[in-house]
Amino acid sequence: DLSAELWELGSRRRWPIPSPALRVGVTDPMQFSKRGDAILWVDRPCVGGSCAPAALYALAVGEKRKPPLEGEVWPLLSGGPVDPFADILTAADAPRAFTVAAGELAAWKYPTEAAQPDALEALDLQAITFSTSTRSATRCPFPDWCGSRAAASPEGDAVYFAVDLETCASGLMRWRVGQAPACELPRAELEGASLLAALSADVYVMAGDARLFLVHREGRPSRELPVLGRGDYFTAEAERGHALIFGAFDGPVMRVRSGGIEILSNAQTRCSDPDAPVVSPDGAWIAWTCGRAPDVQLGEDFASALVRVHDGRLERFPGVAAWPLAIDGQGDLLFVTTDQGGEDIPDDLPFPEDGGEDGFGDGFESGFESGFESGFDGGEESGDETGGPNQGPGDFGDPLGGGTVQALPPRPRTLYTLSGDGVIRRVSDMEPTPIPSKLAEAGASSYVQVGSE
Repeated sequence: DLSAELWELGSRRRWPIPSPALRVGVTDPMQFSKRGDAILWVDRPCVGGSCAPAALYALAVGEKRKPPLEGEVWPLLSGGPVDPFADILTAADAPRAFTVAAGELAAWKYPTEAAQPDALEALDLQAITFSTSTRSATRCPFPDWCGSRAAASPEGDAVYFAVDLETCASGLMRWRVGQAPACELPRAELEGASLLAALSADVYVMAGDARLFLVHREGRPSRELPVLGRGDYFTAEAERGHALIFGAFDGPVMRVRSGGIEILSNAQTRCSDPDAPVVSPDGAWIAWTCGRAPDVQLGEDFASALVRVHDGRLERFPGVAAWPLAIDGQGDLLFVTTDQGGEDIPDDLPFPEDGGEDGFGDGFESGFESGFESGFDGGEESGDETGGPNQGPGDFGDPLGGGTVQALPPRPRTLYTLSGDGVIRRVSDMEPTPIPSKLAEAGASSYVQVGSE
């Protein structure tokens, strides 16, 4: 039997998710809407390669719909039928969700008020004769390898998606809710470019030929800028989907809004094995870690580094092995320090509920801890030396296992904050020791933290 719970960390309340909706066919993870007021998933009732009609499930968990008592069952919302392999997009400014699959597009509205019916409202359903999906890459070795096959506008009134049709020369279609999908007019400069984001129903961003394109459908002229940096590259949303961050892990970062493309920093540094970046809500501050970067305090030796970009500056804090967790509009960064590297764990590592040993020794105290106590100076860098990053944090060996060895990511240690003006403060130790676990499905390993404050 499958079971799931919704936890509210602030109040420490929790509620069961209705068990009838949890079937063995559910293989894709549940996801929060971009507004954070709904949980959505598509069940996948497939047996022996054959699939029955599926349903879109949702829990409307907004503040105004919260159950008054802990333990109450959330009203389960469902709509459909939908394609068993449909992907889900959501909007940041409206309680809307979209299911995108081969042969169909659908728009749904979920309730946000207590007085509204406990139901998913079907806003539009379009049968299509071609295939599309929401496959996306937020990290890529080349600019035009980034992007998404489909993107919803923040207002939830339009979806752009890539197609391969002889009748659509641009390879990009636009679906306005309530209207039939239509091919975008081809533009020579966008030939071969990939879709990155939809900033509104009439403004979208593409990348191609080492350039970023800000495209306005009507009226205002489109704009473009050359892509900076040598890769790997990353993309991230900001301003609730109304802005796109496009950057290179070796330093340069750009912010794209409907009004133009802004260079946040053109400073450069060498960075290998970078971790996923965190972005402030307004997109003005971006931070990430480099697993191996040149340490100016240790000559040509290599060490982990924390990188932060803001207002034309690049700061690098050498000797910091950490996972960035979040950053706010003042540049205050929350991160957890880690061991210097992952450890190889046999495939028969027991799950935490099996009560087995975690496979680790006592670990070791790394130099970055003592470095924090004495204080590191964050150095600002400019475009002197550059080098391309290598593989990223998800590359922990063969995820399929099969009797081989799978590597766990570095073990979390202690929470810290780094203020916008460069002051590091300890928040708390991560106690008890995190328990390593493997996902039920093949994939990268993760850590489970229990009993911490």
